[in-house]
Formats: sequence, structure tokens, C-alpha cells
Amino acid sequence: MADASPRRADDSAEDIGTTVALDPVERPRPQYAGLFVAPPDLPAADTD
Repeated sequence: MADASPRRADDSAEDIGTTVALDPVERPRPQYAGLFVAPPDLPAADTD
């Protein structure tokens, strides 16, 4: 029983931490890409 208690808490904490960390990282990623793609001068110079 003691082993199941700490194990379950670790699983829950890891699941929540991964979801929260991915949420903020994935949100700004697409937004930044849209802003960079909007200006054709920026991506063109970056590709060169």
C-alpha cells in the first residue's frame, strides 16, 4: 500500500507537469510562426 501511494502521486504530478509545460510552449510557437510568416521580407532574408 505504501508503495502504491507514492507511485500514484508521482504519476499524477508528472502528467500534470508535462501537460502544463507543453501548453504554454505550443501556444506561443504557432503565434510566433504566424508573425514571422506575415512579413515576406523577414522570411526571405532569413532563407538567404
